[in-house]
Amino acid sequence: MLTLKKISDLHAPATDEHESRVRVMSVAIGSRLGMTRDELEILEWAADVHDWGKIFLNGIIGLATKYNQAQRIYVQQHTIRGFESLEHATIPDEIKLVILHHHEHYDGSGYPHGLKGDAIPIMARIVAVADVWDALISDRPYRMAYTFQKAMREMSKYSDWFDPALFDIWLELVKRHDNQ
Repeated sequence: MLTLKKISDLHAPATDEHESRVRVMSVAIGSRLGMTRDELEILEWAADVHDWGKIFLNGIIGLATKYNQAQRIYVQQHTIRGFESLEHATIPDEIKLVILHHHEHYDGSGYPHGLKGDAIPIMARIVAVADVWDALISDRPYRMAYTFQKAMREMSKYSDWFDPALFDIWLELVKRHDNQ
């Protein structure tokens, strides 16, 4: 697993901090959910390499403008490309499924397969919440980070994307962190 992380960081060093923040939030959510230490360890690795498939997207990650429709479709392929590249690797299936399904939405509007509800693996549902939150509160090449209030409004606006129980845990964690 360490090799995957190192390769990913070498290919896209700017994503290392994002993956680290997603890992911390994912493990916090998983802990609150009552996951075992072994499950949390797998979740930690999965969150760290959730965007593994982006190493296969030549020259598009980090553009200073929002993606057009064709570029967006191309970028969405990172989930499938990442999964397929590791499909026969000897790593836990949960990690492979996070790579494949972390952009599925609880309401069925996500990708790559339009899975809905509990059909989405639990670890992918956890990483999805942490991933979107971090994307909102972090600078992107095409925009500055949202303020805490604006990011909260966006998360609430799209709350149907997330498992309600995980969204509630995330909300509790974020509010507690904001009050510190």
